[in-house]
Amino acid sequence: MQKSTLCLIFAWYAGLLAGQSVVLDTTFGAGGFVYIDLKDRNLNPYGDNMVALPNGALAIVGDLWWDSLFVEKYADYGIKEAAFTTHFTDFSQYQVGASIQKDGKIIVSGYKTLPPFHTAIARMNVDGGIDTTFGMGGTASVFLDHIYVSNLFELSNGKIISYGCENLNNGNPPTVITRLNTDGSIDSTFGINGTFRRDIISGYEFIPTGLEQPDGKLLFVGMASWTILMLRLNPDGQIDSTFGQFGIMLDPIGGRDVACEAYDLLLLQDGKITVTGYTRNPRAAVVIRYNADGTHDTNFGFQGIQYFSGSTEGVSIVGRSDDKVIVALTGPDTLGFITELAQLLPNGERDSSFGVNGIFRLPEPKLRARALMLADNKLTLSCRNEDSKQITLVRLVLDLSVGILDPKVQSEATTCIFPNPVSEQFTLKFELTQKEQVSIQLFDLNGKLAQSFVQNHSFDQGEQELTLSCANHLAAGNYILTLEVAGKKMRSIQIIKK
Repeated sequence: MQKSTLCLIFAWYAGLLAGQSVVLDTTFGAGGFVYIDLKDRNLNPYGDNMVALPNGALAIVGDLWWDSLFVEKYADYGIKEAAFTTHFTDFSQYQVGASIQKDGKIIVSGYKTLPPFHTAIARMNVDGGIDTTFGMGGTASVFLDHIYVSNLFELSNGKIISYGCENLNNGNPPTVITRLNTDGSIDSTFGINGTFRRDIISGYEFIPTGLEQPDGKLLFVGMASWTILMLRLNPDGQIDSTFGQFGIMLDPIGGRDVACEAYDLLLLQDGKITVTGYTRNPRAAVVIRYNADGTHDTNFGFQGIQYFSGSTEGVSIVGRSDDKVIVALTGPDTLGFITELAQLLPNGERDSSFGVNGIFRLPEPKLRARALMLADNKLTLSCRNEDSKQITLVRLVLDLSVGILDPKVQSEATTCIFPNPVSEQFTLKFELTQKEQVSIQLFDLNGKLAQSFVQNHSFDQGEQELTLSCANHLAAGNYILTLEVAGKKMRSIQIIKK
């Protein structure tokens, strides 16, 4: 092991950090990409086709041929687990949705292509086998002819919400939301005979995403006659008249004659709602922040809106523990679609420390984002290749910002490592509130000590910057770097050894 040394802090170093706040996870698949044989035929980025499993693995929903639905499992490092693959016949891939239950079972929705045509939900056990206790042999029928969207999620009581728009063949498909019992039967105590149905506005409407609030109310977002739509129901399936105008909020952010849509939403801890989608005046992806009552939060962006003129749609959004949000954006490029990520500060401004001026562009073209997922400092995207329609997974690692470590408090403050992934040498930066004994060690993912960099070394109060060198025998892979201050473990950071 080479000796660790203290380094001076140079002004240019901060600039390097700002440009390297997000990097491809080269230990995932092939250089951060996993190419899947399954195809995503949904012409628009409606609904999740990716769910995170309890052990860090991913389940992906797609098809290998028409009128079929496959669910595949990929380990945390991007390797397919062949024994998990589950196949459901007579399901159209156009309107697929996927979610995970608290018990680890996976539920997927699709459109049954055999008469009578209708939306149905299938459920799998944690090992990928079909859960035959659900519905009829693993499939439950919603008995609604959904078009545009059919998605789903589990409620806190274990019941399942399925939602979309019903095809009545008259050009005005009403919004429909159905609740199923845990066994897949229709819950007749919800709405009217199990379903909320409302023709909100004359023309097309759809709701691609929804969630359950902590108070049990149900919030949905989408589009009605090319105007952003938000809808909130009480737990019993009746309209919540305290939200918007009698439970409905229509927001023509670009003006009454300009199309706009919403694809995803995020509920913040303070009850505020963040939505992403697009507007055509100007043609741009947008992130919009609403107050809990559905009005614009004017302290966010410009009158509650942040515009991304270089992208044409905001597809998916996730929140971070520091109240920042990350949004997946797509837009046209000389080679087709291009996908970008943006991180916004709590006030809606772009976070300049993320990527380049707040934007990170995927290096591979022709990928159109559909779903975004954040776990710890790992960000995973499910994308569709616009040529082949095949699904591509992309894994990124988010760097950690400088934080202060106070030995008197079990701190959540962070540290900073650069570069990450690591070749041989890397720089570790942290700050102490007082002079203390510090230990810095590296463990593999099984908890075995891989290398000890610093053992009970005395550091003065203030900002510290160390250049550390990995041992020659250290294999490529993921490791956990731990910092102990005054005998207390203050921080664990994942690093990637190339």
